[in-house]
Amino acid sequence: MTDHSVTVVLVGTGGYSAYYYVPRLLEGATQGRLRLVGAVNPPGMPENEALRQAGVSLYPDLEAFFAAERAELAILSGPIYTHCPQTLLALANGAHVLCEKPAAATPAEVQQMMAAEEQSGLRVGVGFQWCFSDAVQRLKRDIQAGRFGRPLRFKSLVLWPRAQSYYRRNDWAGRVRMYDGRMVLDSPVQNATAHYLQVLLYLLGESRETSVDPGEIQAVLFRANKIENYDTAALRCRTESGAEILFYTSHSILKDRHPLLRLEFEDAVVEYDGMTTHRFVARLPGGKEIDYGDPGETEDNKLWDMIAAARGGPAPACGLAAALPHVRCVEAAQRFSVNEIPTELRRVQNPQGDPLVWVEGLAERLERCFEESVLPEPLFDRLS
Repeated sequence: MTDHSVTVVLVGTGGYSAYYYVPRLLEGATQGRLRLVGAVNPPGMPENEALRQAGVSLYPDLEAFFAAERAELAILSGPIYTHCPQTLLALANGAHVLCEKPAAATPAEVQQMMAAEEQSGLRVGVGFQWCFSDAVQRLKRDIQAGRFGRPLRFKSLVLWPRAQSYYRRNDWAGRVRMYDGRMVLDSPVQNATAHYLQVLLYLLGESRETSVDPGEIQAVLFRANKIENYDTAALRCRTESGAEILFYTSHSILKDRHPLLRLEFEDAVVEYDGMTTHRFVARLPGGKEIDYGDPGETEDNKLWDMIAAARGGPAPACGLAAALPHVRCVEAAQRFSVNEIPTELRRVQNPQGDPLVWVEGLAERLERCFEESVLPEPLFDRLS
């Protein structure tokens, strides 16, 4: 392994990147852990000034960057529909890639990225930070070792309100495809709460770098907002390993219900509660507990693991092979019809002029479904 500061180009500096990647990369450059040689962003973005002051060259697109410069690692934090073409471009120009989640819009795109990765001899990581975390890695090793017996059912519930500004923040939020036909499939399952489906798939994977195939998938989808796609979903996956995965998520609720994950085994139950402990804790017969820790404490592993990979270190824990089953879930769910929630069940909060559409009784119904391990009926008189 060579000892040098890895050269990095950051694609997309707004949104998540503005508060995560930009400060960490600038700090890492100051510490000599990397060299930020370029950033790709439209003119006029507020983050551009901080980058200019740090001496980072700005480019209108990734093609312009590679025409002028080279990088060993490209970090892609742009819209979903750009992930595949930008990954292909970066690999063709000799750069490893850290692509923000999801890997791409469709399985076909991910498979195209995997073929290019193999041909290039480079590495692509996908930014599901929990999969890189120390807590999840410790837990996965014990699951693989059979410490809890056979996995039976893994499930998660996450309810995150999203007001109208969330859907207005760009031209692809809540869309199935762009106006030119490029696929997006944006939804809570694909985007905001994707981590809490991905980690279930990942923990059932047979190796450090894989997730379980979702197998047979059922989905119940709802829409309360005036968007093209759905804002609420319940999924059931009957995986090839024999374990069942259940996932419940919504943006059309009034109050946060931070992630609740429950992993049921023959001989133990593992829980993570984002409202209280923020830790994965296994409970075994006889009252014994194992605390695996908070996956959020090492959320930067995804960045530094990819920096290490670019220097010749190990393959990333969550690469394209590990991220592909999540994209398969998204595509399979999209085949089910979206149930329009009747107007009489919708409520609107208007905090500071940013309306939030929520559905009375929906959060409680999803919480009951989580506890009972069932999918909700697509009948709205049963929501309350």
